[in-house]
Amino acid sequence: MGKTIVNLVEGMRFAGHGKSGHEVAMDASSKVGGADSTARPVEVMLCALGGCTGMDVISILRKMNTEPSSL
Repeated sequence: MGKTIVNLVEGMRFAGHGKSGHEVAMDASSKVGGADSTARPVEVMLCALGGCTGMDVISILRKMNTEPSSL
């Protein structure tokens, strides 16, 4: 884990940057003042949870010499 910074870009659009240096863009829907230009923060959070869980499962399966065909 490292430091994560989230900055307001414009309107309701935010850009997050973590230790990896990659940008994570987030925006609100047009119904609440956003431009609907990218994923909502809750979507990003749920995708992160799914990604972390999936990476853990794949890592465990590979240690057991099992290569999953899908997840």
